[in-house]
Amino acid sequence: MKVLFVAPEDPFARDGGANLRLRPFVEAVATAGEAQLLTLGPRHAKAAPTAPFASVETVMIRRPGRPTRLLRTLLTGEPDIAFRSRSARMATALHRRLLSEPFDAVHLAGLQLAYLVQPFRDTLAEPGGDATRRPLLLLDELNAEYVVHQRLAASDEDGVAGWRRAYSLAQMALLRRYERRVLPQCDIVTCPGAADLASLRELAPKANLAVVASGVGIEALAKVPAPPNNPIALFVGDLDYRPNRQAAEWLLEQVAPAVWEGVPEARFVFVGPGRRPDARDTGGRITFTGYVDDVAPHLAAARVIVAPLRSGGGIKLKVLEGMAAGRAVVTTPVGAEGISDNGEAPLLVTDGAPEFAAAVVAVLGDDDLAAGLGVRAREFVGDRFGGREIGRRYLEVLRGDRAGATDG
Repeated sequence: MKVLFVAPEDPFARDGGANLRLRPFVEAVATAGEAQLLTLGPRHAKAAPTAPFASVETVMIRRPGRPTRLLRTLLTGEPDIAFRSRSARMATALHRRLLSEPFDAVHLAGLQLAYLVQPFRDTLAEPGGDATRRPLLLLDELNAEYVVHQRLAASDEDGVAGWRRAYSLAQMALLRRYERRVLPQCDIVTCPGAADLASLRELAPKANLAVVASGVGIEALAKVPAPPNNPIALFVGDLDYRPNRQAAEWLLEQVAPAVWEGVPEARFVFVGPGRRPDARDTGGRITFTGYVDDVAPHLAAARVIVAPLRSGGGIKLKVLEGMAAGRAVVTTPVGAEGISDNGEAPLLVTDGAPEFAAAVVAVLGDDDLAAGLGVRAREFVGDRFGGREIGRRYLEVLRGDRAGATDG
């Protein structure tokens, strides 16, 4: 099995939801055969990141800012995401790689790279070509993208109003049209969970869809010790991503004051890049770390993980990581999607601010609850969402479709 992974950045260069999702797929392919990377750069990179790629090619581009992307959206009728990583140089590099060596599959990591579907098809559409020898084209949807904006637009009671709501409604319509057109052109489209599958199937019933859950590196997180007595609630996420920012603002404005009524010494720690939400002075009870290379020390210091998501899609790796680290997690129905669809996961799932705050207070004040939830959460993730298990599922999907293409 030889796979060319095409990604917005090296998935091993820094942490982040999209990169963490991609890593088990790469590691599985590298173990079973050969994984190569075609990526854009530079962005945020650690010094000399180690990765199991047989080769890495980086295409240097200047990423357009939001004003430029909005202008292109107005001119073309395509959604903002279609222009985040758009590059003629990348299309040329893919064209050259496809002609220079054979691959079993080409993996496009995210809808922002779907503009490469047409160059892929054009390159391999040679008269008289052997269709059974061309690589499979796999597009991995991190979530049903149109649903993210659908939920943002619907949550005006949480502050998403005015121009932001209008923007989400417009992007939702553009994304529905874009995804409906692009998905059937791929040999297979993977997504993290059943909710995403249902949304994409409703949109593009002719697309070949498969669920491959996101996974986490449970071996490293298993070393995180038992929950401490520190009354620390940890939030992990990029604050420039609108669903995460909305969740952080809701947590600070509506949940934190209620938590402090029950546990005055409680602290909220926010780990991740992005612009900090406005927060009134609370005597040092709110901390923003910015981006960190390793979240494990912050998981070790936390008593409870909070993921108060009101919008978004896909499997929330911040939830899985917290569970794998042996921490109680308080989240919403959106945060639990793909993890606790049948209610079996040891999560505290609640929706309203008073209920959410009460769950956080309960964990902060009850040693047995914090430890018991943490132990069960770690076992649950280890059984279902370990990176190796997810990698095996990914290879099953690839091999099944490769066999079907050969037989057909």
